[in-house]
Amino acid sequence: MSATNIHGYGGYSEELKQHLINNWNTIDSYPEASAESFINVLAKDLKVETDMLLAVNGATEAFYLIAQCFNNSSSTVIIPTFSEYEDACKINNHKLNFINWKDLSSSSSFNTDLIWICNPNNPTGDILLKKDLDILLKNHPNSVFVLDEAI
Repeated sequence: MSATNIHGYGGYSEELKQHLINNWNTIDSYPEASAESFINVLAKDLKVETDMLLAVNGATEAFYLIAQCFNNSSSTVIIPTFSEYEDACKINNHKLNFINWKDLSSSSSFNTDLIWICNPNNPTGDILLKKDLDILLKNHPNSVFVLDEAI
């Protein structure tokens, strides 16, 4: 059985191996633990202060950090959805409320500190339109919306 490249199966890539060999001298350290250089570049690009940004190791880490920052708060999770929102909230002692995705609209009313929305929703694929989200944000100025969005 022979190894195949990244365009096939097997996980072995002769092209990647050659790229690493060709660039070996430029690989001299691990990435920064807090991604300071990345955050500085991103802040400049977005025209925001660096303390407004946090680099994480994937969205799931972000969900747990957000829930931890709001420990002992209340959260509404739009369901069905990715289970990590609920898990992160439970671990951090959130009082949980749930609203079914099919009942979500621009006129929905929330009485919680955080609202967790996956958009497009997983697993249904439903999409909350920007105009509806804008209305929800305007109508709930005291709530933090955690939007897990994929483009």
